Amino acid sequence: MSYLDKNDLTILIVTYAKRWPYLKKSLEHLLSYNEYIANVILVQNGADYDLKKQLFDTPSLAALKINLILHQKNEGSAGGFGSGIEFARRVDGKYLLILDDDNFMPEEAFTNLQQLDNNYLAGVYGSKYAISLFRPGRDQDPNKFKSNVSVTSKYYRDTVADFSLMHKFNKTRYLKLRENESIAEQFTVPYSGLLIRKHLLRKAEPVQKAYYLYGDDTRFTMKLSQQGIRFLTFKNIYSTDMERSWFQDGSKTMMASKNAIDAFLHIQDKQDLLRPFYQIRNAVNTSNTVLKHNEFLYLMNFLIFLITPLFIYMPKNKLGWRNYRVFWKAVVDGQRGILGKIDNVP
Repeated sequence: MSYLDKNDLTILIVTYAKRWPYLKKSLEHLLSYNEYIANVILVQNGADYDLKKQLFDTPSLAALKINLILHQKNEGSAGGFGSGIEFARRVDGKYLLILDDDNFMPEEAFTNLQQLDNNYLAGVYGSKYAISLFRPGRDQDPNKFKSNVSVTSKYYRDTVADFSLMHKFNKTRYLKLRENESIAEQFTVPYSGLLIRKHLLRKAEPVQKAYYLYGDDTRFTMKLSQQGIRFLTFKNIYSTDMERSWFQDGSKTMMASKNAIDAFLHIQDKQDLLRPFYQIRNAVNTSNTVLKHNEFLYLMNFLIFLITPLFIYMPKNKLGWRNYRVFWKAVVDGQRGILGKIDNVP
């Protein structure tokens, strides 16, 4: 028995700017398993070109049942995926599969998906599980499918943007044996590659659109995890990226840095602080509103996270002070719930 039946899938893709060459290839790859697709939801985040005309002028894509949602302005990942997920819940299709406009699920990976044994997975992981496609071009964990342990949800309690002083002590308390060593399990996953039964989204918190950019997928899937949904990743069920991410393009800076905060405090161009500002602000907000359990432990982690970079990572020069002020504002805004889009680096 196949994992998916005909017309089981709703595909959601959010596209930005003038990315038609990538998007066209992504859509063309869907044709290889179109019989399993009930509909495709395409969210254009910013009217940079006439996407409707491009679709009309590409006869090969006519077989796809495309629903186009047009945002005149770029509403960020939160606005794009938020409206797409809301729409997906109202249309036919048992499953929702989310993809980026520059990646696709190869036919080989889809065949491997079809060979999954749902009864086995439900027996081991329970009926509330979802799949996150492996992204070999982006995943940075070399031990993803080699380890026999995974971290538990307790690892994330009272963390501030993934930091906790408690992680320095007795790390094994946060580990559990994997039921299957070849299947990776994660507490939170990105939108892209998420394959989930729609009925598991009935009680999902709406996407936090005030995050605008970055962290909204972390919060959204984290809340699903807290409802008992388990995210599984298989090495042979994967997506292929056609483009490098901005993070990978800045990999030389990251490689020369001790961690993301150290890299942030060494950024030269002020406008390059905008993306990590959103990341830090939104991560702190999620920590404060979703992960906080013990007020004292959280406050201790918050103060260490906020103040330690001043002494350890910050360059002791004008550039360092400028970047630390931006870092401070990102952390404090996230803690206070001051969210939304910003046009310029504070």
